[in-house]
Amino acid sequence: MKLPARDLAHVPERKLTGYLLSLSHPVGRPKARFFRRHGFDNSRADLLRDEFLGIARQAAVQDTEETAYGT
Repeated sequence: MKLPARDLAHVPERKLTGYLLSLSHPVGRPKARFFRRHGFDNSRADLLRDEFLGIARQAAVQDTEETAYGT
C-alpha cells in the first residue's frame, strides 16, 4: 500500500534548516550530526527535502494510524 495523500506531501524549509540540520537546536542536534555525516547541510537542504519526498511518494507502507498529527 502506498502512503495516503502522498501527492500532498511537503517538508517545510524551516523543519529542515531550523531542526533537522541545525547543530544548535537542542533536540535536532543529533539528527543534524547524522544527516551531515551523510552529506546534507543547510546548503543542500533541498536535496534532503527531495529525498524525503521521494520516499513519501514511492515507498510502500504497511500500516497507518490516526494521531493528533495526521495519518
